[in-house]
Parts: sequence; structure tokens; C-alpha cells
Amino acid sequence: MLVLYRLEAWAHSAAISLLGVLSNSRSPSRPHPLQVRCGLEMPFLLVAHDTAGSKRTSGGDAFEVSLESEAGQVVGSARVVDRGTGVYECFYRCTLLILLKLCLLLLRDGSPHAACQQVRHRARKPSDYILLTTIISVQPTVHLRRAPARGHYKLHVRGRQLGGDGGMAPIRGSPFAIEATDPWVQQALAGAAPARRAAATLTSLGSQLVLFGSDKSLAAVCHAPAAEAGEQQAWEWHQTGEAERPTARKGHAAAQVAASCLVVCGGTSLEGEPADLADVRLLHGSGTNWAWESAAALQAQPYQRPDGSLVPTERAGHCATVLGGRTLVVFGGEHLGQLLQELCLLDLASKVGCF
Repeated sequence: MLVLYRLEAWAHSAAISLLGVLSNSRSPSRPHPLQVRCGLEMPFLLVAHDTAGSKRTSGGDAFEVSLESEAGQVVGSARVVDRGTGVYECFYRCTLLILLKLCLLLLRDGSPHAACQQVRHRARKPSDYILLTTIISVQPTVHLRRAPARGHYKLHVRGRQLGGDGGMAPIRGSPFAIEATDPWVQQALAGAAPARRAAATLTSLGSQLVLFGSDKSLAAVCHAPAAEAGEQQAWEWHQTGEAERPTARKGHAAAQVAASCLVVCGGTSLEGEPADLADVRLLHGSGTNWAWESAAALQAQPYQRPDGSLVPTERAGHCATVLGGRTLVVFGGEHLGQLLQELCLLDLASKVGCF
């Protein structure tokens, strides 16, 4: 089952708010938790002052920033950059260290197999595995990995006080309350979801998302409501029609031509023997009614290089876009092990052009 996630756009408003908190040290009230995104490096500025309250104009002061979980453990990552002007750039990231413990299981055919000890071991066949008691000489491999983690944190900011004993002391207001949220949202879906896949394309045509390729099934269209209604309303999948459907493929390119038109070009065929494709196909529609244009509607002609060789029209792994709603622009790709570097144009209105 395909799971759709949405990454919400986010500006550095939290960093600006934090700057305001740090600079407004005379405020008697405690600020509300600052809203940040977990896993993203968040910036703020520290401005150093001398004992008379004047801004320092040189660097060299000692500051340290650390992040603490609700359990009181130091987590995440933080760094301080001295600008040399009395201003210090500080960065922190809300992450937790997770422990991955791996071990090698020896198959009867002699090949190793990596498996996580914290999940159920699954064999290709039950008889494939030698009993675990026979591989006690294999030492588990432990990996530490940082992962974004939602939750509440405390941001500690300490500095060496001028004229003091040289120790580090919290700046006024520290620690600061931080609430980290996840920028990825799992979207509620309706309808028959497409199968899992890789090397496909997902193209936006206004409020419609068109998924095509890397599978022999039909192209799928997902209706995505307006952003303000996205979290309350499910996004619904439906299939396109069978008529004039293009060859199943992967590694193709797709781009929007108009509000309700998609162009697909090239790729590697998934039908019969693998072969690079040269066709250019258009998908038109709206709502639940979508149809492919005839395969003979668009024909790209080979382009001759200065040395007399032809730029192949067949390609995969290329990129494409549409200029002005009528000119398909294709760059790069690969064909028969040869990387391509020409920038090729196809006039979609007159249906002529060179690849």
C-alpha cells in the first residue's frame, strides 16, 4: 500500500521568536514554548554585552548551547559560530539517538543475512537458517543513529561571565522551553491506493496528483483538496482509462503542460525485454475522467550532432519540463550505457521537434 506524506512549508519564524526572547532579557514573564520542527537545524543569534551593558564589537567570548529532553538527558546536537563582531550564530537540532542492533545469520547456502534482533527473524524457508545457538561467535553490530523526535525540550544557553570566576553560567531566561513537531504529516487516503513502487513520477496538475510508471498498472490520479482542508478531508485515488494506455515503464520523465494535461516521455519498458523508449504521450482529463492521446500524435525526430552522429531519441533517467505551455524541454538521460548531454526541444503545439 502506498502511504502519502506531506511536508509542510515552514519559515524561520521560530528562530526570529527565539532571538526576541534572548534579547528581551528584562521581560518578567516566561515565554510560551517555541514551536520548531524536529530534525531541522534551527538558528538563532546571541549578542554579547560588556558589564556596562554596551554591545561588544569583537569575538572570543565563550558560549555553549545544549538541548535537554523532558527526562533531563542531553540530546540532539548544537553548535556556536563566532562572527568576530560580538554576535554569535547558534544552531540546534531536536533529535534523539536510536540504537540499531544488527546480527548476521548464516544461511545453509553459506550466504550471510542481516537481521534486526528486535524484530522477528523471517527466513526464506524455515530450514534455511542454522540454529542461532550455532552462531554465538558472530558479534552483533551496534549502530547509533540520530532520528527526528517530536516532544518538549529545554534549550540551555550558557556563557562565561566577564569579571567572574571564569565558569559558565546560564544567560538570563535560560533554559528556554522548546516544543518540536514533525513537519511530515501522514495524509488520510480514500479509494484504491496504488501499489508500492520506485522510479515513478508524481506530477501536480492543480489539485490533481498523477502517479505514473514503475508498475504495469494504470496511471493513478489522486484528488488533493485545498491545503486548508487537507488534514480534515481524505485524498481520493482513482484509476485512468485503458484506452491508448502507453507502454508500462520506469525511469521516464513527466511534466505539466496545462491545468489538465500531462506529458510523459521516454523511460525503460517494463513489458517484454527491457528497452529504452522514445515515445512522447499526453494525458488529458479532470475529476475521474482521464484519457491518453493517440500514440501517433507526437513524433520526435533524431537530432544530428556536428560529428554526424545522431542523438538517440530513446532514453531513460532524463529530466524534462514544459516552457510556455507548449515546448517540452528534455535534458540528459542514458541509452545503451551512454550518458546524454544535449538539451532537446519538442513543440507540443505543432507536434514537431528534435531529440
